[in-house]
Amino acid sequence: MPFSRNLGLPIGYNLTLISDGHTTETIKFEDGTVIEAATIIKELNVAMTWLEYSKRKNTTVTAQALVFHA
Repeated sequence: MPFSRNLGLPIGYNLTLISDGHTTETIKFEDGTVIEAATIIKELNVAMTWLEYSKRKNTTVTAQALVFHA
């Protein structure tokens, strides 16, 4: 995902994130801090709806709502 987001949008591609179709793992830091996987996914879904690039379409959809266009 970071590759698509960090490279695709700036060079002109639109981006659709499947909000219920990506995974990650819980992150545990040496100081005992834990960021749960569900929190990471929720934050990414929200962040992707706010990310804007000029003349680019950026959105999130559920897998069920995804429609492919030719």
